[in-house]
Formats: sequence, C-alpha cells, structure tokens
Amino acid sequence: MELPGLSRVIRRVVLAAALGAILLPSGGTSALAAAAAPKEYLNDRAFTTGAQWLSVRFGYARERGRFSPDGNVGYGFGYSRMVSRKLSLGANVQHDLLGRFRGSALIAMPATFEAIWHFRWSSPVHPYVGAGIGTVYRKTYRTGADFSSMEPSYSGNAGVDVPVSGSHLLGVDLRLANVANDSWANDPVFGLRRPNSLLVSLKLNYSLTY
Repeated sequence: MELPGLSRVIRRVVLAAALGAILLPSGGTSALAAAAAPKEYLNDRAFTTGAQWLSVRFGYARERGRFSPDGNVGYGFGYSRMVSRKLSLGANVQHDLLGRFRGSALIAMPATFEAIWHFRWSSPVHPYVGAGIGTVYRKTYRTGADFSSMEPSYSGNAGVDVPVSGSHLLGVDLRLANVANDSWANDPVFGLRRPNSLLVSLKLNYSLTY
C-alpha cells in the first residue's frame, strides 16, 4: 500500500530543515556560516565520550496496513549519551496521531530503548543508524468501540544530523517499528486491526548537546 502524500511530506520536512539551519542564530553567526567554518567548529564535542543529547522531533506518522488510515502528525522527545565516539545509548517517547476521521482518532505512543551508531564523516552531515526495543501504547478514541493496548515492539531508525552551532544540531529521523497485537480486532471506524502492524514516522529532529 502506498503512503499517500509521503513524498510531499518529505519535501516539506527537508525544506524545514534547510530553513531552520539557515535561520537559527549562534553568537551572531548563521548556520550557513557554521557549515563553512573549520572542522573544529562542527560540534565535535557532541560526539565525544560522555556527551549527552536532548532531542525534540516533529513530523509525519502513520501505520502501514490494508485497513490503516492515511496517517497524520506526531512528536517526540529523547535522551541519549555517547558511550564512545560513534555509539550512543538512549531512550525516547513518541506521541503519534496515526489517523483521524471526524471526531475519531487512532493514537500510538511508542517508548523505546535504543542504540545508535553515528558515522563520523568529515563533512558537516553525520548520518546514523540504530535499533531498539520497547513497548507501544495504542488506543482508539470516539469510535463507538474504543480499545487500548500495550504491546512489545522492536524498531530500526536512520537519519542525519547537521551541526548548526557549538551545541545545537538539526536533522531528519526515519523510524520503523514492528508491533505485535493481541489478536485480530474489528473497529467500526478504522476497520480490521491485524495481529502485527508496522509504524512509520519521518520527523524533523532538533538536538541540544552538553
């Protein structure tokens, strides 16, 4: 099943990241100047052992499936700590509105413990890949047959971070989470719920490091 409007969302997220990198000030200099600055300016301390990251993200979220709604928006918060110059361990929580129809809503709240491998490129762009395990709280709201569940999940994610000052980074985070359901279920608004489902999110990410 195709992701309706996903390409449009990707373009908007990338555009927002570009605008944020240009407009975010740091000591009177723009992020555009930071990208052209010497290597030592490119937030090297964010990737030193013991560095801590606080992250906030916002963007697109949906559930893949034959009867799943088209998707909507989500946000999240995270904390991680560099245990080496390339590996970080952390946890994050998301709140995703997976679909909405009139007053009804399908909501997921994944909580994940994860490990992230950061690629230390010489350019300002720092890609990463990661994997995690956790749990997902899901519920329907105002469907006439509301339900909620707490199910285990495992996830993978990938993205990029771009330093925009000595302690700030902007990036994009793509996340996939496989969630196990108790059983098949039939919802009057959102249709047939499968025993397993895949949650997908693409979010703009901002991180403060210290």
